[in-house]
Parts: sequence; structure tokens; C-alpha cells
Amino acid sequence: MNRKTITFLAAAVLALSSFQAGAVTVIGGFSFDDNAFADTLTGANGGFSGNATLLTAVTDIDPDTYVYGNTTGAYIELAFTDNNLVNGGGADLVLFEIGDADTIGLTIGGTTINYTPVSTGSSTTSGFTLNAAAIDLSDFGIAAGALVNNFRLEMYQNGPDFSLAGALNTAVVPVPAAVWLFGSGLLGLAGVARRSKG
Repeated sequence: MNRKTITFLAAAVLALSSFQAGAVTVIGGFSFDDNAFADTLTGANGGFSGNATLLTAVTDIDPDTYVYGNTTGAYIELAFTDNNLVNGGGADLVLFEIGDADTIGLTIGGTTINYTPVSTGSSTTSGFTLNAAAIDLSDFGIAAGALVNNFRLEMYQNGPDFSLAGALNTAVVPVPAAVWLFGSGLLGLAGVARRSKG
């Protein structure tokens, strides 16, 4: 292996280690880092309706997909896997809902607070009003700088057309050890190949 190949492999390893930094997504006037959206459905209870499957509606970043609970006590539990939600300065989490503004119950760490999103002044591509509730984690007794990675949304009967949840303040989940192991292996192979040529 020549020096150019080794340099390329080293650059590839560095790129793998920093692949989580990326573009900014703007929804309803709020700016979110790449992967700063709740992306895992960890639990649900009750019946749901919407224009997409429950999993798709609550884990994608398309404001046009939505779901609402159609049974009393229906709820969904969501988590962040690419980033942790952080209690920073000001609003930390934004809940998006479409159509008429309806109340959503948000539970974090055993504390439930009801929010009624307000219009963002924009619409989805299908013409629904896009509403948002900006949440400060301090309201839940979360310490400044503390991490949160899951929460529950209570979807009251015939209630909110919940669309998505985005984190304004995030901390990147560390790169998995497997990526570092793979990169180290590539560099090791490059070193062995270089020594055998020398």
C-alpha cells in the first residue's frame, strides 16, 4: 500500500467518526440539527388513526404524516437514538401538530404537562396548518445540562393530529465502538501492507 492509499484510509476513518455532523433541517421556523428528531417508537397504548402507520407517522420528519389517538388514554412513547435531548437554555423540544390546535399531554420523568400547540404561521404541503409547542425541560424539573432520551405523549380521544418531535438542544450519542474497531482494523491492515512492501 502506498502513502496515498494509507492517507485515504485514514481520512475514511475520520469521516466515519464524524458522520453524525450534518445539515440543518428547518420545520415551521425552527432549526434542528441533523438527526435531532425522536426516531424510535418504544411503546404505545390504545387505538390510532392517521394518514400513515403509527411507526412512520411518529418517527419520520415529514410534517404531513400524522396520527391521533382515537381511544381514551391512548399514548405513544418515543425515544432519541442518534442524539440525546439536552436541557439547554430556553426551549429544548418542539412538538408539532397539524390542523386545529389540540392539547397534547407530555410526560417526562413521571411529570405530565399539557400543551396546546400554536400556529407556526406555515402550512404543510397538503395545506394543513402547522402548529408547534416549544418545551423547556426545566418545567419538568430536569437539571440544566441533563440528558433525556425518551418521553410519552398522551393522545386524548379525537385529539391532536401529532406529527413529529424535534430537539433544539442535543448531544450526539457517541460513535459505536464497532465503527472505531472497523477503522482501527483498516489502519492496522494498511500498516502491515506498508511494512511488507518496505
